[in-house]
Amino acid sequence: EFCNPASGWEKGQVEKNVEDARHRLWQPIPRVPSLEALNDWLEQRCRELWQQVPHGLRPGTIEDIRAEEARFLMPMPRLFDGFVEYTKRVSPTCLVHLERNRYSVPASFANRPVSLRVYPERIVVAAEGQIVCEHRRI
Repeated sequence: EFCNPASGWEKGQVEKNVEDARHRLWQPIPRVPSLEALNDWLEQRCRELWQQVPHGLRPGTIEDIRAEEARFLMPMPRLFDGFVEYTKRVSPTCLVHLERNRYSVPASFANRPVSLRVYPERIVVAAEGQIVCEHRRI
């Protein structure tokens, strides 16, 4: 649920809903081998809970209402490419620094600015409108 602009009295209700959902989702705490496995588990857990929790304002469960509304959603034109971007200068030794880690860049970009796109699991280095290299995030 979202708060309306300039409607502070709605915030408490939203925070209470988040607190209740947090307890339902994370009890018991899952043991997973990777971030990908955690995301898969979280999606499955949410879908299970949506089938159990009544909507509250309308008859049916949260899943019933979601399925009803899904018919009216517009298709996504493309996937959201979510990253944090930094402009960095490549060192003379062909490295870029991020959070006390160093990542190698092709020698042709030494002493030049590049765009560092930081994803949760990887680092992508771009320059001149193209992807230069990619590394698993340390």
